[in-house]
Amino acid sequence: MRKLITLLLLIGLFFLPGSVFANYNKIKADSTITLKSKTIEIQFKNTVKTLWEYKVSKTNKTFAFAGPSFEMDGKVLNCSLTKIHKIGNPLLLKNGVTEYVIQGAYKDYPDLFLRITFRIPVTNPVVRFRFELIGSGNHLLTKSGGVDKINFLTFSFPGITKIKEIKLSEFNEMVHSFCLSEREMDTRNFNNSTNFMGPIVAGGDARHSFLIAYEHGSQAPDMFLKYTLSPDKSVLLVAVKGNYYNGLRINAHSSYQSVWFDVAAMEGNEDLLAENYREFVLKYMTINSESRKPYIFYNTWNFQERNKHWNKKPYLADMNLGRMLQEIEAAHKIGIDVFVIDAGWFEKTGDWQPSKARFP
Repeated sequence: MRKLITLLLLIGLFFLPGSVFANYNKIKADSTITLKSKTIEIQFKNTVKTLWEYKVSKTNKTFAFAGPSFEMDGKVLNCSLTKIHKIGNPLLLKNGVTEYVIQGAYKDYPDLFLRITFRIPVTNPVVRFRFELIGSGNHLLTKSGGVDKINFLTFSFPGITKIKEIKLSEFNEMVHSFCLSEREMDTRNFNNSTNFMGPIVAGGDARHSFLIAYEHGSQAPDMFLKYTLSPDKSVLLVAVKGNYYNGLRINAHSSYQSVWFDVAAMEGNEDLLAENYREFVLKYMTINSESRKPYIFYNTWNFQERNKHWNKKPYLADMNLGRMLQEIEAAHKIGIDVFVIDAGWFEKTGDWQPSKARFP
């Protein structure tokens, strides 16, 4: 009975709609795959240097992206695909974003498949996408030398020589807090093959602006992914650590899925693009829209840090009712939504009762 159930499950998997194993030899490649919204187009080229292109519909400005490469069974697996086609019908998500799934088989590994999921808003230019390695054979993602071996993206920006790295969590000693920071890079950085963390790269020319980003919560300077500039003015986004474990199996029961990536371009300056990216984060990055409501928080801890390191006072020296009421009033005047009283509201660590001495 157990063998019969196993056989039936395997038969069901083989004929599962949309499965990578279902009559794959009968699938015909779609040589004209184009994904459209009101502002952009994604066009699949499937060449050695360009797997797909991002095009600004209004101006026909294009940005080319090479496909990812992996270390598979100890060897480099370049993105050479065959029979690229759409999986299923486009899916409209509850946040108004349309999801498309594109898949192709590796020419040298016919039992391995690259699946790309695109999520495209109707009017916002930011495209969100990720990669997935799946298969019906038995292969291993490996790490020669003990380090991650994935080149997620190689992209080029024709005619652009200056870009900007944007960090979201760089520690600033002046304010003793983690802050957004920006660093401009020019031709010298391309010629010197500069590495940097991001997670956002932005740039532009006299007419267009663009950005590339990855969605990972790493904290500067601890990199899990990194960008590398090349003298030919291309940019690589590669894995550094923690993206997979050595010997990860790619078979009918196990796959690899990358983090999400964002790409956007438009006619207009960087400020206009930043406005659209903020809209994307608030409305279209996730279907869980409640988690993206733009509340503005104030937390008392940063003052306590400055008070200790600058004024040489104990952490809780000024944690009292009088000062907190003054801070709350100031926060109200500048539009703070949520005021957080951090360490110091309690009497002592481990005895989590409000301090009646500091807050009578």
